[in-house]
This record gives sequence, structure tokens and C-alpha cells, in this order.
Amino acid sequence: IAVVSIRFDGNRIKAELVKAVQETKQRTLKIDGDVGLSFWPNVGITLGKLSLSEHGSAQQFASVDSARVSVAVMPLLSGKVVVNTVEVNGAKAVFIKRKNGTLNVDDLLPEGGKAIKTEGRPLHIEIAGVRIASP
Repeated sequence: IAVVSIRFDGNRIKAELVKAVQETKQRTLKIDGDVGLSFWPNVGITLGKLSLSEHGSAQQFASVDSARVSVAVMPLLSGKVVVNTVEVNGAKAVFIKRKNGTLNVDDLLPEGGKAIKTEGRPLHIEIAGVRIASP
């Protein structure tokens, strides 16, 4: 735990997340709080207040007051991400259906149900539970 805590760089992760969202989705991710590491009751990453813009716009699409994603450790060793829980507090989002039938979230969804790929291989993610609390 000590080694992981020392090597964990929340600011680097924060910067990489913001950059990845901008480059892949043309949306602005703003993380106001710190990105932290937690170990109890399981290993996870905590995020403070964050918001996501509409595609190609500065207008806010969604925001949360805080979030936590906890993962199972052993599957990480084999390249799988098994998410135990995703906890989101203070969730707010604006969903829009345009006249042409498209939604403002269409760019966030995988095209045609295709797997998300990272460095040439599919990313395998399993999520055991989601808890969303809104204001």
C-alpha cells in the first residue's frame, strides 16, 4: 500500500484524463477536485467535482459532485478491469434529442456495439454495481 501510495500521481492521471477526453471525444473534462487513491473497503480512485462539456462546445453537458470507482486487484494482473462499484454523487446531465433523431450522447457510445480498443487490443471491463445519487 505504501509503495502504491508513493508512486500514485493524481495530477498526472487528471491531466491524462482531460487530454484523452478532449482528443477522443472533442469534449472538455474539467476536474476541480483532486484525484485520490483509496484502499478501504477496496482499492479505488476518488474524484472531486467534475464536469463534461457538450461535443465541440463549452456548454456543460453533465456534472457530478464526487465519484469513486473501485476495482478488483487480481484481474488487473491479467489485463482485465473488473470494477466492483461506480459511485456517483450529485449527478446532473442534460439529454437532448435533436430534430434529426440523434442524441447529444451519441458520440460517447461505442459505434455499432464495437469493443473499445486500447493499443490494438480490446479493453475488457466488467462492472458489478453502479450507485448514482443526485441532488
